[in-house]
Amino acid sequence: VFRTPIIVEGITPYVHGWKKPIVIARHAYGDIYNSVEDRIKGGEKAYLVVCGEDGSELRRKLIHGFESDGIVQGVHNLDSSVEAFARSCFNYALEQGISVWMGAKDTVSKIYDHRFKDIFADIYSAEYRQAFEKAGLYFMYTLIDDVVARVVRSEGGMLWVCKNYDGDVMSDMVATAYGSLGMMTSALVSPDGKYEYDINIDRAIELEHLTVHIQNGAVWVEGADCGDKTCERTGRINRAGQSIVCLPNGISVVIGGSGDLQWELGR
Repeated sequence: VFRTPIIVEGITPYVHGWKKPIVIARHAYGDIYNSVEDRIKGGEKAYLVVCGEDGSELRRKLIHGFESDGIVQGVHNLDSSVEAFARSCFNYALEQGISVWMGAKDTVSKIYDHRFKDIFADIYSAEYRQAFEKAGLYFMYTLIDDVVARVVRSEGGMLWVCKNYDGDVMSDMVATAYGSLGMMTSALVSPDGKYEYDINIDRAIELEHLTVHIQNGAVWVEGADCGDKTCERTGRINRAGQSIVCLPNGISVVIGGSGDLQWELGR
């Protein structure tokens, strides 16, 4: 999920150095939102136990031996989900022309957070470094506390990659600092270049080849650089299943059955 503050004339961010939008990329899977929790009695022990497909125990690690009553929580994530998140972030950043900043706590979470770091670094090096450098952009990883300090001192204009809970909290912080929790757009982006927006929220979304307008539940495009302008001549659409297609640029805009605006960008 990508959340971007809406900057309007007359509303000054509380962080006065912020001149450009800070886009929060939130990994909307796993962590505490898919956790398993329990209360523990004094004298009990909690273990992390991994079993095979047949249920046989493969390994176990002691979490804690509780001398008094306490609590325990188990979280998880998937390589495939983090990989999809990484590609979505890099694709979105290239579309928007902004660099990518990522922060986690791999010095403490040497397996969990470090896995996020490694996956992003591997995918960037193998698939995106050349495109980023050609566009004058970059990818940076640092500790979460350091990236917070860097963001506060910056002028904005980057995509800030966050794990699920961090993104939940930081997106509200960034929105408030720009003026209001309501002054933030949200987009769901898949790694294959499919975007999804709520058509009940008015906005103008500038893409490389055209601008998509959403207003009062209607959708249309302007400023297309294709030759035939068929996409512009389609006019406004406002019902589920209707679409606008720009064949020369490989862009299709569709209103989904749930009232969400979806589009796919050709690459």
